[in-house]
Amino acid sequence: MDSSDPTGSTVLLTYTGNGEVAVDSPFAATVIAPLGKIAIGSGSDLVYHGAIYGKDVELRPSVDLVWVPFAGIFPWAQ
Repeated sequence: MDSSDPTGSTVLLTYTGNGEVAVDSPFAATVIAPLGKIAIGSGSDLVYHGAIYGKDVELRPSVDLVWVPFAGIFPWAQ
């Protein structure tokens, strides 16, 4: 995904549990975890493109977050 693309990301990952979602590699998506924690990064340089929405959100050291809006259709809105 090109972060300069104004249409945004069309990948949506939804986690309905109350545990932790860990993203430890470059990733381009919108992640939603309304009851859980989202942890981005593993201690090395990482660029994440997308949006994150969680009960708890942790951006670990050396992580760059490039906010890109979700451009798809939310499945529950149909």
